[in-house]
Amino acid sequence: MIVNSIKDFLSSPNKEIGFDSVKLILKNGEERICNIRVKKIDKNLVFTFVDLTEILRLQEALKSSLKEKDLLIKEIHHRVKNNFNIVISLLNLQKNKTSDNNVKDSLTVSQNRIYSMALIHEMLYQTNQYTAVDFSIYIEKLINYLKGIYPEIFGKINFNVNITKLPELPMDIAIPCGMIINEILTNSLKYAFPDNRRGGIKILVEEKEHTLIIEIGDDGVGIKDKKAFFEGSSLGITIVKSLIYQLKASIEIKNEKGLVYLINIPLNLSE
Repeated sequence: MIVNSIKDFLSSPNKEIGFDSVKLILKNGEERICNIRVKKIDKNLVFTFVDLTEILRLQEALKSSLKEKDLLIKEIHHRVKNNFNIVISLLNLQKNKTSDNNVKDSLTVSQNRIYSMALIHEMLYQTNQYTAVDFSIYIEKLINYLKGIYPEIFGKINFNVNITKLPELPMDIAIPCGMIINEILTNSLKYAFPDNRRGGIKILVEEKEHTLIIEIGDDGVGIKDKKAFFEGSSLGITIVKSLIYQLKASIEIKNEKGLVYLINIPLNLSE
């Protein structure tokens, strides 16, 4: 095929012809992969051979190494998710062993916290992107999970979720963000609507100028003292404040016609 092409080249006005990735067999039987260029110089033909064999071998080795690392990272996320699920199951067994409702409630809240982290690893395991997650889908999955935990409360609450197209969030931002949202939602579900009171919860998440803006609010009973509430020593508030500090974020609470949290999280945290 190459010979015929060169014969045609000789009778053509073209000055150069090339052949890419040609397999050559040397006298010793070794195979080499080369790019070949043929130039007309006066009445002579000049052949240039570029040996690509080692470059191609290196590329294949890199591809194989990358594939192995991808599989390893995927397996790590899978095992972390499974370990989280084991802890959730153990807490569930402990919950079934007690008749104290306060203890059951505390164990349920702990399960929710663990699930908010396990969900990140589950989503990373299910995709080919092992370092970032689609946070829009994450919030939907978290809400559906809480719906299964608190079905009676969800039956009397209207959810208004408004999530604009968000960038994929890296793990160091996604996990604390998920935990913050879980704490706030759980707090609203447990305390905002006592005595079978009906109401609504609003969730707004958007990205503006490299800042993730999260607004979560309810139209429930609110709180008596905003300052005392946020300076309180409850575990949930302590977790939220710690994660806000970790993310170098800001948080504001409005206690008007319910309780509203306004959170601004810089997305250049890793830079």
